[in-house]
Amino acid sequence: MPFMTERQRQNFEAIYNYLWVESLLPSTADVIVVGGSGTRTDMADRAVELYHQGIAPIIVFSGFAHPKFGINEADMLADYANAHGVPENAIIREPRATNTGLNIRLTQVALRERSLDIERVILVHKPYMTRRFLATAQAQWSGPLPEFYVTSVNDSFEEYFAREDQMGLAETMLRSMLKDYAVMKTHPTLGYQTPQPIDKKAEASYLQLIEDGFSVQLINDDLATANFDNS
Repeated sequence: MPFMTERQRQNFEAIYNYLWVESLLPSTADVIVVGGSGTRTDMADRAVELYHQGIAPIIVFSGFAHPKFGINEADMLADYANAHGVPENAIIREPRATNTGLNIRLTQVALRERSLDIERVILVHKPYMTRRFLATAQAQWSGPLPEFYVTSVNDSFEEYFAREDQMGLAETMLRSMLKDYAVMKTHPTLGYQTPQPIDKKAEASYLQLIEDGFSVQLINDDLATANFDNS
């Protein structure tokens, strides 16, 4: 990690550990919902693992045609799952969601179109997106809430950073973590997600990193969730 001091590495690790939530999963659920994330496939790996364990019969892959990577996230992840033994009839492709809120809202539309009765949902994302994905689902799911659970690959900060570094996305990961931490404080007031507990260590780490010059790039993500009429 040549562009970080050891203190900065520890601060990023504290934020990662705060953002990473792992639920005690039920023995069965109705659906697994996977949020798109560029070219990463670790979310599909986790979803495939759960499917083959017999925990849920359906996986929804949600994500749009990402202009930066030239792929449709939902199709890429669905094709990956299909190649790893998940049959096409167990896959729902939701190819339009451009942000985390729409991952949830458009997934719900897709499930309703199939008249599926949903009482338990397992959410899958990157480790440092799990808290935000769960909080968004709790706020953006319309009607009676199902039981939500969230999971990811079981990677420490250093392990996941190494994954990202191999793809040339290490600095993108760090910026994304700061953004995700920042919106944890602003999005509940906007109704985009449920309030989350404050962690003093993570907050101090965040403030130190901002003071060190690491910027928070609030790219067009959940700030666009007002466009739910597109669903």
